[in-house]
Amino acid sequence: MIDAAHPDISIARQCELIQLSRASYYRSVDYGPVVETAENPELMRLIDEEYTRHPFTMKIPSLTCLLINRNPLT
Repeated sequence: MIDAAHPDISIARQCELIQLSRASYYRSVDYGPVVETAENPELMRLIDEEYTRHPFTMKIPSLTCLLINRNPLT
């Protein structure tokens, strides 16, 4: 999609033409595609469940503690 070696059109202009942020382009070049882990859907379910129960009180630190205590990743 983006031709980094194009002689006339810069990477910035190519990204602009296809409405892709340069950060997204460089992230894909540096790290490759993001692969979802097997545990991610379960963690998302737990977060959704807790946030639905407590929509205005559950903040990031609370959710982090909840996940560590309820579903240890180690």
